Amino acid sequence: MKKNKITTKYIYYTVKGFFLIIALLILYGGQNTFYRFCRYPIPFVLCPICDYPCFFKQYQAPLIFSILGAGIFKGRVFCGMACPIGAAQDIIYIPASTIYKKTNINNRVINNINKFVKSHLKIEQVNLNIITLIDKRLRLLKYPILAISLLFSVITIMRFYDVMPNLLLAHAIRFVMFVKDFAGHDYKNTWYIFLLFTFIFGIFIHRAWCKYLCPVGLLFALTNKLSIFKIKVDKKECTGCKDCLDGCTTGYPVSKLEKGYNSLECVRCDRCIIQCKPNIVNADMRYFKSK
Repeated sequence: MKKNKITTKYIYYTVKGFFLIIALLILYGGQNTFYRFCRYPIPFVLCPICDYPCFFKQYQAPLIFSILGAGIFKGRVFCGMACPIGAAQDIIYIPASTIYKKTNINNRVINNINKFVKSHLKIEQVNLNIITLIDKRLRLLKYPILAISLLFSVITIMRFYDVMPNLLLAHAIRFVMFVKDFAGHDYKNTWYIFLLFTFIFGIFIHRAWCKYLCPVGLLFALTNKLSIFKIKVDKKECTGCKDCLDGCTTGYPVSKLEKGYNSLECVRCDRCIIQCKPNIVNADMRYFKSK
């Protein structure tokens, strides 16, 4: 088990470091790179009809097939290990989380908010945690965002190939214009929201963009239900230290760690395996018995 944990640790940091270096080299070496990112709500979807000089366009097919292949093998592993946006959020949050842990500021803030809610709203629910309730509601935002993005993409493609039924044409045009108006000129508003959640909120909430708004990650998350890997927790040996939950994006407690690993919220970063000091959280293959 210990060997398995060490292997997972080295794989995690090697893969993450490799893709982060690649992303930094692309950003450093490309002219006007920021303005050459995909301008649409979901990257790669509109590549067949897009003439924008995005440097990802030529790698569309191999990237999508690689991500889906890795997803069938180990779920949303692209988000956890290869996504440069996820890596940037980890770099931002992990040092800050060390300060939060040492000063215990998180618990103090949560307790003060709970006291305020109980006293002013007259809510006496036992163990009320308003932060957890808000977090659960905000996680639902990415579902309508994904639906709107997919609908926008489908309508745009149908209009391009002139296969949109006349009965729906006026409604479709209004919807497309609404999305474009919200996104702003050259999708600047969308970029502002992205930067806000990634680099500002990301200081206080681990992977805020991934948790609440990322529609691409939600698409990849569907592979969590199909992947052959799972984790096994020896609950009898658990000391209750909760180190495995440090930085976990799922929000599940230790008692439901295995369920959380198979949920759509897990980014398959395997930090729960790496950070478990008693070595009781380990990777396993779903369809094979561990030795």
